[in-house]
Amino acid sequence: MYTTAGAGAAKDALKRFELIREFFAQALGLSPQTPAPVRLIAFGSEKEFQPYRPNEVAAAFYMPGLDRDYIVVGDLDIELWPVAAHEYVHLLMKYSGVKAPVWLNEGTAELFSTMVQVADRMRVGVAPGYHLATVRQGRPIPLEEFFGVDHESERYTTKRHAGMFYSQSWALTHMLFLDRRYMTARPAFMNAVLAGAPPLEAFEKVYAKTARQVYQDLEGYVRQDAYLAANYPFQPPKDVGRAAPRELEALEARLVTAELLASMRGKKAEATEAVAALLRETAGNAQWAAKAQETAAFFAWREGEQERALEHFEKAVEAGSTSARVYADYAMLLGGEDLAKSEKLLLKARELRPEWVETRVRLADVYARQRKFGAALSTILEIKRVRPADAFNLFQVSAQAYAGLGQWKDAKAALGKAEQYADSESRKKFVGRLRIYVEHAEQRAELAKSVGATERQVAVAVRETEEDGEKPPELKRQVRPDGEVVEQPAEMNEKEMRVRLLKQRGEGVRGEFVELNCAGAKPVVVVATKDRQWRFRVDDFGEVLVTGVGGSSVELTCGAQKKQMVTVRFGQTTVSGLDGIVKGLSFE
Repeated sequence: MYTTAGAGAAKDALKRFELIREFFAQALGLSPQTPAPVRLIAFGSEKEFQPYRPNEVAAAFYMPGLDRDYIVVGDLDIELWPVAAHEYVHLLMKYSGVKAPVWLNEGTAELFSTMVQVADRMRVGVAPGYHLATVRQGRPIPLEEFFGVDHESERYTTKRHAGMFYSQSWALTHMLFLDRRYMTARPAFMNAVLAGAPPLEAFEKVYAKTARQVYQDLEGYVRQDAYLAANYPFQPPKDVGRAAPRELEALEARLVTAELLASMRGKKAEATEAVAALLRETAGNAQWAAKAQETAAFFAWREGEQERALEHFEKAVEAGSTSARVYADYAMLLGGEDLAKSEKLLLKARELRPEWVETRVRLADVYARQRKFGAALSTILEIKRVRPADAFNLFQVSAQAYAGLGQWKDAKAALGKAEQYADSESRKKFVGRLRIYVEHAEQRAELAKSVGATERQVAVAVRETEEDGEKPPELKRQVRPDGEVVEQPAEMNEKEMRVRLLKQRGEGVRGEFVELNCAGAKPVVVVATKDRQWRFRVDDFGEVLVTGVGGSSVELTCGAQKKQMVTVRFGQTTVSGLDGIVKGLSFE
């Protein structure tokens, strides 16, 4: 927590937030796994808060930041408990993966903002007088308009209109949670709305009530004399509020405010100036240079300046950044441009934050894109629990890894799970394309196995057959996951294939596998027989048939090898120092 309000007020505020966090963990089992600790910023006065206020209504706000989340309070002299609870609910809803409409998001936050500790209980649902007065003295917003309010609407952002919107959001949510006419079917209603159903349709379907009937119920509800509340058992921890305060250095304070501005929308000019000043002041400062470069990187990325963001990410890494988010997002921004570098960055992110599932899923994806399917699957299988927000990517990467290893049944099962979590049209289409890819890959693998070849060798044989003027096999169109349309053999003339593949295989030598030398431009297989050592170059592993005992797959690594017998099938070469070009490796 950072504040200008003084140590005493800060300790009291921090204690409040810690009690609220503990309540949600104890009573509701909600404990968000944030990528970095939530940063609390509290100003000592309205004047200090003004440059950071997102709109004229906000007395405090929750904000997902560039590399962390923020809860910002404008003035610690205001009643802090409802403000703290309200903003913490927004944080919980984000990390639970809930995408609620504005009215439900604010209504839920307001409902829990009134909680009060009574002995060993926490009471939720006390009706606040200011909300009741607003909806009783004014006229509630027609539901058709109310449900259409978003973050840019005047109803949400201006003092003139926001009071009624917040109060009505509280009233409707309170009625859904605690009115006997609505509470029983509330889960079904909430599920429908969170799945994207228009609220008025959900009321019709779940409660068999029209918009007019719900509106009339709400008008009557806010004029009741008494309201139900919920009581939850609660045991506050004994060590709450024991953090020791310290004075900030001026440079650290400027870093904090620059990071806040860089995370805010509508503050580009102020953020640009603050970040530029921060970079100048921290140049050559071993303690703060990495943090300044991180802030500059995230700000540039948010503004769409990708090249500048990459430059600052690289400088942050060079300066010794210890932020897992920096390494993970740097890898994401690189995309497929440098998969080897992305792999190293994600390994560092995993080292810094082992429990972060999103990083492990990204790492598995990078492995799969490099055809390191075994490493991809091992990384996935290390994950014990997964949030719904990470589930789609986890299962689609799993499907690719299983397919790459030829485990077709597992690949299809993972595809089925990915389909369950495909929450958008683009994701559903991706699963469809990936399913086609897996099915065709399985067909090609079975075909290659039937003629004793690799899939790549099958493709080479088809191409050579066409070049020789022979009748090619029939071709079937195939759509890859990236959208590329290619053609693959649908039927093969097995006799032609065997002749073609035998030509590819060439002569053979049986001996002890000594080394896979990767020092040169292309790997060299070194095999020892009784009379000599043989050296065979590998031009393309994709065209080499590698089989283990019983036809099993084999993973090769560079360097000296364990004693194992291998038969090398090879083609001729005129290169000095080489005995041939590898066509096949059969291990015993």
